[in-house]
Amino acid sequence: MAAATQPQPTLEAPPPHEAPDLAPQERQPTNARWLGLLALTAVAVVVGTALTLRGSDQIRQEQRELRFQSQISEIATQLSLAETSQAAFIGTGHLNYANTFRRVHAQLTQNLQDLRAPQSLNAVQQQRITELPTKVLPYLAKLESTVQLRESGAVTQALTNLEKLDTPGRAIQDNIALVQRDSLREGKFRDTTFEYESGRLQAEAIVRAALFTLALLGAYLLLRAERRFSVQRLRTLQRENERLRELSEEDGLTKLSNRRAFDKRMDEEWQRAHRYKIPLSLVILDVDHFKGYNDTFGHPAGDVILRQMANALAQTARLSDTVARYGGEEFALILPHTDAAEAMIVGNRLRALILRSEWPHRAITASIGVATLTPEMTAPSLLVDAADHALYFAKEHGRNQVVHHSTLEP
Repeated sequence: MAAATQPQPTLEAPPPHEAPDLAPQERQPTNARWLGLLALTAVAVVVGTALTLRGSDQIRQEQRELRFQSQISEIATQLSLAETSQAAFIGTGHLNYANTFRRVHAQLTQNLQDLRAPQSLNAVQQQRITELPTKVLPYLAKLESTVQLRESGAVTQALTNLEKLDTPGRAIQDNIALVQRDSLREGKFRDTTFEYESGRLQAEAIVRAALFTLALLGAYLLLRAERRFSVQRLRTLQRENERLRELSEEDGLTKLSNRRAFDKRMDEEWQRAHRYKIPLSLVILDVDHFKGYNDTFGHPAGDVILRQMANALAQTARLSDTVARYGGEEFALILPHTDAAEAMIVGNRLRALILRSEWPHRAITASIGVATLTPEMTAPSLLVDAADHALYFAKEHGRNQVVHHSTLEP
């Protein structure tokens, strides 16, 4: 008997009103992705706006610091000019120098009164800046009293006071140099060419922030990481290059500038003097009987003399001057903004310092040649030759003296 065939169930389509609506389920992931993208874009815009506005604040802070650095540099230059004009007036008695001193005195006093320390400095650095006028103004008053003595005819007393003001003057210049160093922040790269207004900066920041997208945010993060690595490498390379430059331009024994650095700076100062019609002088010093000293006491003792002589030159020099070991026992001192009378004051001051210094084994003297730039000197080498000629004359006529090239017969 055949098995009965079981009826198969019939699959019927559901009624139309019961058909599942898949469209909302398919659209839900798409809407979620768009919402997520919009949320991330909004975050990118907020982050970009904050970063850009922060950059604007940093630019304004940089501008305030740059203005402060400019003030400090101007104060240093004016103080140097005041000292130079005061010394020139005492040495020559020309009223033009006295008028220049008083004009610079007034400008320097005003600049000191307007000086304000940036908030980015620490308490010690701000205190140093606050105390700067209390140190400089009394020193200017002493310079003024010395000028008044010279005007009254008390030349000897004025020269004595000028000698006494040498040490405090260097101390104040060093203090100003410390303030300049404090105002510089390592690793910052500044563009001093452009000045930006706060309103325009904020408007540009908002426009740039509105254009940020999620892709730009990712690119920004990648670029920031790359920039951090690049900046660190750049700073390392800069420090290495700076050290190599110092080694290539530094005399190993005396730590002064070497002949290569001297020639480079001499060319720069000569071009500046010709361009702006400002005075420029050169002093070349030679240690008297140095070969005999080496033969008697040995080369190590001679090295001690050279290092001590380098210290004496550094004590005499201003911040704007360049001190170099010219070769062997010869040293050179480049004096920008210095005419013949002022250069002779520097030379005689240096000679007096060498005479009263304590030297090992025996007294040391030096012959000094001085030259001042003239229109006929069409190359830096001519100024060097003139100073060298004056030095040769000093050595041939008794040594231990200061001779200016202009006093020699043609």
